[in-house]
Amino acid sequence: MIVADPRIGALPVSGVFDIRDTDAALAMIENSLALGCLRLPGGWMLLHA
Repeated sequence: MIVADPRIGALPVSGVFDIRDTDAALAMIENSLALGCLRLPGGWMLLHA
C-alpha cells in the first residue's frame, strides 16, 4: 500500500478486519475516511484523497 499524502497516513484507523479479505478491509477504510484507491500492477494500492 502506498499512501500518497502524509496527511492520509496521520488519519486514525481502528476496527476489526478479516486479513483474508483485504479488499473488504480496504473498502471499509476508503468509505469511512472518504479516500480513493488506485490498484496498481503487482498488488500495490495507492491511497489518495
